[in-house]
Amino acid sequence: MASQALSSGMATQSPWLLRFPPEMISLIVSFLPNKDVKSLRLTCKTLGEITPSLSRVFLSANSLNIQVFRAVADHPKFRQQITEIIWDDARFVSAPLIWEEAHSIIDPQRLQTNLDEGCPNWFVEQCEENRYMMKRRKNQMDAEMPLKACWKYYSQILNDQKTVIESQDDEKSFLYGLERFPRLKRVTVTPAAHG
Repeated sequence: MASQALSSGMATQSPWLLRFPPEMISLIVSFLPNKDVKSLRLTCKTLGEITPSLSRVFLSANSLNIQVFRAVADHPKFRQQITEIIWDDARFVSAPLIWEEAHSIIDPQRLQTNLDEGCPNWFVEQCEENRYMMKRRKNQMDAEMPLKACWKYYSQILNDQKTVIESQDDEKSFLYGLERFPRLKRVTVTPAAHG
């Protein structure tokens, strides 16, 4: 009987943290590392609904990044937390741009398709250079995609970037974000956010 009362009493008791107002819980949770917040969310349904802490949002000339940026800007809670926009202005380039900068005369051989790999020679050369740099990271080398698949993926990203730049969707999204993030304090423009 006593054990039955004890177990039923335990089942009806809510965690002590939930006795605080939601604003105070959010404030307390904001000081925790993300790993601990994730663990806390798993403890009960109420804590599982704690809004994740987002202070920065990322933007680039990539349609998926723009889609996520706008989703955050349109979210009633997330948009209130954003204090920084990180705008990656790095651009994927096609071969002539790379070789014009590095060499005064473009070697036509570099622009031709490597029949063994199924992608341009300049792309093969760049990948080989990257492979050399990655030898210290054996696990990454083991997971490397074939060059033909890399080229296909690179081409898709390049085409997506071209579409975004032509439509100015990244610029329009940035201006939209300026209106939607009331706590925005900083905009960081960098060519190095993804690499």
